[in-house]
Amino acid sequence: MPILYSCVAREKNILVDHTSSNEGSFSQVASSALHNISTSSDYKTIYEADQYLFFVYVKSGVTYLCAAEKDYSRTKAYDHLLDIIEKTESYTDKTDSQDSEFTQQQREEITKIMTNSSGKPVNTKLTKLQDDVDELQGIMIHNVEQILKRGDKLDDLMEKSDLLELQAQTFAKTTKKVHKKYWYKNARYKVLLGVIIGIVVVTVLVIIIVVAT
Repeated sequence: MPILYSCVAREKNILVDHTSSNEGSFSQVASSALHNISTSSDYKTIYEADQYLFFVYVKSGVTYLCAAEKDYSRTKAYDHLLDIIEKTESYTDKTDSQDSEFTQQQREEITKIMTNSSGKPVNTKLTKLQDDVDELQGIMIHNVEQILKRGDKLDDLMEKSDLLELQAQTFAKTTKKVHKKYWYKNARYKVLLGVIIGIVVVTVLVIIIVVAT
């Protein structure tokens, strides 16, 4: 099966793309995937959508992406992207990082490269192993970057957790103090009541004795 879709993108913007099949909305899926792709370092990774695989190669801040069916050779897919990179790096270098489009001539030339490029037929076990390592590295880099982005949120959560723990400790101490205060107060009331009852009983006994005598 051939490569079904290819594109070159900078940040979240697709600079140029080419579709050789009407089977799926590859451009929409690619646009969505670009929001989750970091371009701060060079790496490879793979996204899965429906019955297709989207192969990603990030190099020098530019994202090169192609789509193929799941049984397509990973080696050939990345060779396809490497072929595009080698033949278009001069264009991407000349394109200002603030620009969102190539010139029309550049677009036509890159589209022609995408159409004719099929990747070099390299399919050795060593290359396959290297692809797997590069893919894993790309996934790890992406995950670490996501964790770093969540770092501030985690710090805030830890601070809130520490504050709640401190408030809980303060509440416990206050509860103990209140409990002791009311315990002593209740004890005094009980002693006072006992004294009063004792006085009443003694008074009654004295009256009974006096009356009896």
